[in-house]
Amino acid sequence: MSERRRIFLVPMAYFFATRLSGVFAAVSWIAIYPLAIAVSAVLYVSPFDLESWLGVVLAMLAVYSLYELGYMDNDTRTVARESSPTERLTDTEKRFFLRYRWRIVVFRLVFVAALLVCIRLLVPYNVGGFYGLLAGLGAIAVGFVLYNSTRGRLNLPLHGLLVGARFCTPGLIVVPAGRWEYLTLMLVAFPLPNLVERAGEGRYDIQPLARVAAHRDGFRVIYYSLALFAAAALFYESRIGILSLIVLAWFFLVRLAGFVASRLGARGA
Repeated sequence: MSERRRIFLVPMAYFFATRLSGVFAAVSWIAIYPLAIAVSAVLYVSPFDLESWLGVVLAMLAVYSLYELGYMDNDTRTVARESSPTERLTDTEKRFFLRYRWRIVVFRLVFVAALLVCIRLLVPYNVGGFYGLLAGLGAIAVGFVLYNSTRGRLNLPLHGLLVGARFCTPGLIVVPAGRWEYLTLMLVAFPLPNLVERAGEGRYDIQPLARVAAHRDGFRVIYYSLALFAAAALFYESRIGILSLIVLAWFFLVRLAGFVASRLGARGA
């Protein structure tokens, strides 16, 4: 099997091969996904032991292992129905996936199931969080089927659902039940601005948001500045904890660095 064909089987390989372009994009993703989720989980859980660390890592791996199936379906079957598709695979790779599609799906689902068993053994104390992860995986599975079957503005809420499930659910397995501040924080930290950016793309023809897509790096800095200011005000009123401030400050610094890098010629993700 060629190196490129292995991306259909090796977890995370498909994402790195088809969705990340360049070192800066990879560094940006690491900062806003695995590191951000790890930082948020560490802040909200005390004590944070090795089992918790492994559980969160495996939860992220489970989410992406399933998420990649949606990417594969989009890059092979969905693009065939589009007039001007974004081609990420060669014709040979498309034929390979379509030929072995169900074997790849079964392999991935078995792998995710094995990860879930390991997560349950590593973090047995948080049943509610485990069910939250299961709900997120279910939302990804159903959401991608609908997302890849439709086009137009209907895709926006589906996009929000997919990104929200991908970003918010891995940390739930260790965050104590009832910590709604955590879930709200994570939605504000990434899925919400990401949805606004997506809505500003030309394909959706939402003119008030078009400038957001055109000036994405600047929008991110402004958004996180306002979010951090609002969080500081709520913290001052004792309505949220300092943990939310720290997480939003992390995102502000990451996006500020991205803005500076874009001005220096680097290309963000």
